Amino acid sequence: SGRTSKRPGKEKEIMANESRAATYNDTPDLKVIFDDGQTVHVHSQILLLSSTVFRKMLSSEMQESLNKEIRLPGKSRAEFVALMEFLQPLSTMSLTAETARCLGMWSEEYEIDALKSKSEDYFINFAQMNRDILLFALTYNFSKLTKTCLDYMFENLGACIDQLDVITTDPYWMQLYWPKLCAAANVDMDCPEPQHLAAMWPMVASAVCLQEKAAEAAKVAEAEKAAEAAKAAEASKRASDGMILFRGRKEGGLQFGLSWLTALRIRLFKEVKLPSSSARVVRVRPVPH
Repeated sequence: SGRTSKRPGKEKEIMANESRAATYNDTPDLKVIFDDGQTVHVHSQILLLSSTVFRKMLSSEMQESLNKEIRLPGKSRAEFVALMEFLQPLSTMSLTAETARCLGMWSEEYEIDALKSKSEDYFINFAQMNRDILLFALTYNFSKLTKTCLDYMFENLGACIDQLDVITTDPYWMQLYWPKLCAAANVDMDCPEPQHLAAMWPMVASAVCLQEKAAEAAKVAEAEKAAEAAKAAEASKRASDGMILFRGRKEGGLQFGLSWLTALRIRLFKEVKLPSSSARVVRVRPVPH
């Protein structure tokens, strides 16, 4: 009878262990299906924790949640596999330009904020800011990348003005940077209505180009003026150095003449025999001068 009394407790323990095993089962529980019929089996919890869009799909009474499978029309299996690799806990995979672009698009569509920030940071730190990057940032709502790109292009406006036409499709950013465009074009006018931005852009770009060329011409003229001034100063210095050298040589010549006269005086002080019969020795005194 003692054995019988212990049996229910043992059964409960076994059931609890089985329940824990089911809870922590590492077998993928979600099937992802693509247009070409290919599939990938993944852990639904990773998608639930990473993406608000997948969370809504899998946490409701939607068909995806009930069938434990989801379809991703128009999506690439290879891209989804790359996405899952980056979403794995403690993932150490590094981004490239290709994966940052690909995963940036996925992160915007499926609202994966952590991955979106990582993709955006990659472009800010490693990409060359140009029209292509700006268009990507505007299309997928990378606000920090958009600002970084626009700041760079406005600092180099002469070289980048032809690439800024893409912001005519975004009234928010055009309104924000319109004062800088007006200052560069040397005009004072309000930002046009969104429907008129694209039509007015060629005129704005031309005005900016003209002002950039004028500013560049002014810089060249200023540089030439400075070069001429430096050249004149150098010529003046050379003339001054020449006068100093001439004076030195002149003074040196006078010194040489005085030295020669001094030597001549010394010789005149020496005793000289006169050609007379008395052979008298006389001392000739130098004539004062």
